[in-house]
Amino acid sequence: SDILRKNQKWRDEYDALLNTHEHLKGLSFEEPTDEVLRNLWKSPYSHYAHNAALIMIIGGVLFIMGFGLWLMMASSSAGWQIKIHIVAIAVGAATVFFLKLRERIATYQVDPYREVQR
Repeated sequence: SDILRKNQKWRDEYDALLNTHEHLKGLSFEEPTDEVLRNLWKSPYSHYAHNAALIMIIGGVLFIMGFGLWLMMASSSAGWQIKIHIVAIAVGAATVFFLKLRERIATYQVDPYREVQR
């Protein structure tokens, strides 16, 4: 309150905020109930849409990477010294991806908290 008494700029800003607060205080909205949120969370359409989006993203990235690697391997502009290292990186990345995927599937199968509702 000392700053508000001493500085007109802060008083004006405070008054503007109070005015905005008065306008917003009259607004009301309805929040969905917990039951509606649970049904939405468990909705198969939401689950399928999420999985479809992930599949499209992963498939698109893999296609672009594969096409780029094929173009590079088919071209004669880059030497074999570079191609070997790039193929090694691609094979290593694919190996890590599939190992993590296998680990995730194995963990999910023995997950003791799978039955817990959110």
